[in-house]
Amino acid sequence: MRLTQAAYARHVGVSRQAVTRAIKDGRIKLSRDGKVDPATADADWLGNTRPDSKVSAQYGPHPVAALAKLPAFSQSKAAKAAYDARKAKLEAEQLAGLLVAKTDVASAWSRTIGNARQILLAIPDELSDILAHEADPIKIREKIRDRIDLALSELAGDTLPVAA
Repeated sequence: MRLTQAAYARHVGVSRQAVTRAIKDGRIKLSRDGKVDPATADADWLGNTRPDSKVSAQYGPHPVAALAKLPAFSQSKAAKAAYDARKAKLEAEQLAGLLVAKTDVASAWSRTIGNARQILLAIPDELSDILAHEADPIKIREKIRDRIDLALSELAGDTLPVAA
């Protein structure tokens, strides 16, 4: 299907004057009926327009060439559908409580580390008086281990009492 110069300009995405100039310069050719065959003209434009020309500087080597780098409409539509499905799945998982915001995780982790630090740093103060009166290294080691086990249980949410 042949196009008028104006229709070809719309097809290419340039002004009608740019098409007229390309015809005048011999970069694209008209059919016998004075119309433009888009397939032939596209190839001619790409092959006959210098990359450093005014037209290339304004419009690129060929505006259709830029479009050729884009995925086909059906591919774009399929990619969008896949994206929408993935987004819907993530939103459903978030509503179901299966996903947690990254900031919430970081905040909870920070609180957990703070609690661990506080509990572990309290051990020497809790045991210093008891251990000062203990001479048996085995009993000292047991008391330290028991207190560390208690601290780890507290951190794990398991507050089982440990015999002192």
